[in-house]
Amino acid sequence: MKTKIQRPLFKKMAMLLLSIGFLSINSCKKDAANLSIKNDEVELLQKWYNSIGRTKSTFSTLTPKWDKISKYENDKDFVYEVELNNPEGIFTSYKEIDLESSSNNSLNTIRILVFKNKNDGTVKGGYFSIAPKDKTLNPANVHFTALTNFSGKISFYNLNSKYLKGLVYESGIIKQAMSNNGGISDRNKLNSLYQKNFYKNSTMYVPNTTMLEGQSCNYDLEPVYGQACVEAGNSGTPTCTPYIRYYDVVYKCSGGGMSDMPDMGDQSGPGPGTIYPSDLIPENPYMPGQDKSAIDPKKFTACFDNIPNAGANYKVIVHVEEPLPGTRINWTPANGVGHTAITVTKIGINGASVTQTVGFYPAGNPFSSPSKMVDNAKAGDTDQIEFTVHMEFDLGNNATNFNKIIDNIANPPAEYNLYGMNCTAFVVGVCASGGITLPDPMNGIAGIVDALNLIQAMTPAGLGNTMRLAKSHGDNRVKTNSSTAPTSKGACN
Repeated sequence: MKTKIQRPLFKKMAMLLLSIGFLSINSCKKDAANLSIKNDEVELLQKWYNSIGRTKSTFSTLTPKWDKISKYENDKDFVYEVELNNPEGIFTSYKEIDLESSSNNSLNTIRILVFKNKNDGTVKGGYFSIAPKDKTLNPANVHFTALTNFSGKISFYNLNSKYLKGLVYESGIIKQAMSNNGGISDRNKLNSLYQKNFYKNSTMYVPNTTMLEGQSCNYDLEPVYGQACVEAGNSGTPTCTPYIRYYDVVYKCSGGGMSDMPDMGDQSGPGPGTIYPSDLIPENPYMPGQDKSAIDPKKFTACFDNIPNAGANYKVIVHVEEPLPGTRINWTPANGVGHTAITVTKIGINGASVTQTVGFYPAGNPFSSPSKMVDNAKAGDTDQIEFTVHMEFDLGNNATNFNKIIDNIANPPAEYNLYGMNCTAFVVGVCASGGITLPDPMNGIAGIVDALNLIQAMTPAGLGNTMRLAKSHGDNRVKTNSSTAPTSKGACN
């Protein structure tokens, strides 16, 4: 005997629709012209939006354009669509795209969708994503109340980025419905579903939902993308590369029991059916340069004594390898958690100079263990780190501040902690001792077991991102060319 579960999203219409299979969009909507909007309506929408207790989430950077509102109606509601500022280029797609080829990216738009009940004035809403199947179709011409001929995917999220529902249309008819109802931990099922090596050490969640009679259902992952944009040289034209911000684990069903109206009242957080592969740091994170041998930092800093202080000049460069350049993502399979290093240079009055480039690492467990210092630019190394952002500081002839910096390098903290005294925190502290203030390096890190439990820490992604922001505001000390650090002299006895 099959157990039937009347899920909230389908409850009202499920039994009614079992006998007719697919639902034509014309049965519950009427195409409507764009209606005029009064000032008090805009104020009502703003009041509703501001009343929602939103938490920091993926869609937090999307902000309403209150002067760009469309108004329509169906039988029960006035329907408002509010356009959004989208500085991070967040989008969804009809099907998963090839990250190596942006040509696979179909046009997409995200708006705020608001329903105002005609009878009692109740206001509900959330985010509304439109991903046409046909790349030539401009989603700006697609509206919730006019989907009669639409082919593509519609996704609904609340204002805290929780996935509520998705619908796949073919010529205005719903062919597939997706829902996210929470679930149980099932790491193996998810790994077999979607082969990503970086899931294997993390706890994942898969919905435990029983299908309605007449439906064929399966688990699947729905990605939400961002775009990392980097300006090449002084071209003024950024090159943007898509990346997966996170996945929603969904229960995807075809057949009977489908409704086109989402329940937009839930404003809770993303929930266990959401995976942040780019924010989640696995149990054994890779750190670029971590396999290098430890150095004696006192022997490295001793080399500076070989150049007289009189007339000397001093320079410092902070280097960051970002996990995903141009973003605040804390981990990727290619670059691990990234790395922050420091180069210190002393130039004598006769032109002789000494340069050392070092980094702070764990000697054992990458989360918490005794520390070690590593030469991040050893002469002859063929696998040096390609840092993606650099920030240069000229100390002039300030020997006092330079000596404070090298004293701290010579005497690093005894313990490394990924969420505390890590490579970025070390460099920030060393620089501060010499009067150098770096851009804000703080960033949210997803917890190991609970991907939604964000921890604030100094990270390469956080520092690299704010360095880029400083550059965009005219700070010419920041360079965004990808390059290795200046070669170290090495140890001196």
